Amino acid sequence: MSLLLKYKDKTEFNTHDQHKKLGHQSSNVSYVVTFVSNNNGKEAIFTDLSGVVHKLRSGMAISEGGLLETNNQRLEIRASSGITFRLDKNSEFSIERTIAGVVPVYYGKVYIFGTSNNEFVDGGKYRTSCYNDIKPGINLLIMNVSDDVDAYYGLDEETVIYEYDESGKKFPLFISGELIVTELKKDKNTPMRNRYSVIKQREMTNLEINKIYSYFVNPVNWR
Repeated sequence: MSLLLKYKDKTEFNTHDQHKKLGHQSSNVSYVVTFVSNNNGKEAIFTDLSGVVHKLRSGMAISEGGLLETNNQRLEIRASSGITFRLDKNSEFSIERTIAGVVPVYYGKVYIFGTSNNEFVDGGKYRTSCYNDIKPGINLLIMNVSDDVDAYYGLDEETVIYEYDESGKKFPLFISGELIVTELKKDKNTPMRNRYSVIKQREMTNLEINKIYSYFVNPVNWR
């Protein structure tokens, strides 16, 4: 935790759970910025735990101990595990030590895809809700709908969305199915196993599918 670093909504950095973590753990997966758009407006930045701000450029590696903010830019990050993250404007990305291990934590509009080099890779976490498996063939878009609702757009293989209770036990919340939209509501004042509820689950419309593929999947937008 850093007293100098906070997310855009002013919540404290790396406070996703209250489990005590002893010793040191770091990730053996590297994360490299492979694309930064050149839009007008505020540049994409990485703020380290000391409060030092770095302007982001392609080729920079992101490691544990800081917060990436895209601001008015779009940004792509590729992991050495074979997974790619595409972040829209006003999104966040960090590598944090959580109950699930050292994993990527993201927020905003985040598209995750790729074929993992490993059979299973530690899951990432959407900051305002839950963890998702990052496995071979993942193809998932996550976005924030409101202060307490996040939406999961499954584009291909099924992905398990899960959490950990106060005892550190992992439990599933739902499966993000192919071409299915799931809206998940959070009540932070309740125990973990009662905190999240699926309030809507439906098939994606053709318009939604076309918009996602033309914006997030089309490589022309990310080169």
